Amino acid sequence: MFPLTSLSFSFATSLVFCFFVLCGHTPVYATTPLVKIVSPTDGQTVVGQEVTVSFILGNAVFGSEAHLHLWLDISSPSASTATEIASHHDHILSGLSPGIHTLTLEAVRPDHQSFVPAVQTISTFTLQPPVVQPTVTPSPPSVSSSLPSQKTLIGIGAAAIFLLVGGTLYLTGKRE
Repeated sequence: MFPLTSLSFSFATSLVFCFFVLCGHTPVYATTPLVKIVSPTDGQTVVGQEVTVSFILGNAVFGSEAHLHLWLDISSPSASTATEIASHHDHILSGLSPGIHTLTLEAVRPDHQSFVPAVQTISTFTLQPPVVQPTVTPSPPSVSSSLPSQKTLIGIGAAAIFLLVGGTLYLTGKRE
């Protein structure tokens, strides 16, 4: 028996990998990725016309080990109908119509194939349109209805003069 060296171990690993690829078998990963939808939560009602999808991908490195496929309202998801998410950044879905929506996220291998078993999570949420508050614009008061006319003011000014001297109000002027 030959001792197991790094060269023979590397050769054995390559041989096993080639066997899986050539025979069409999916390689088994040491750890299975985890995916969780943080927002929108299942059953949540979202007000507006867009939804921010927040998620967690665990036990995998984005890009080299896995990425995410996202589907909205797709009953039979496939790689060809997926939106690819290749980073930990939130994803914004805009232009959505009001109603019930189903969001599906799946962690997939770099070659877009599903892990075995599939690593998938689903969230169903309701989108409500924003409530539009009516805009009330106050109208300025009518000058003619709340103030006396200029004629009246001139007439009063010509008819009477009011004097305030030491706290006493005196009315002087001519009688008309």
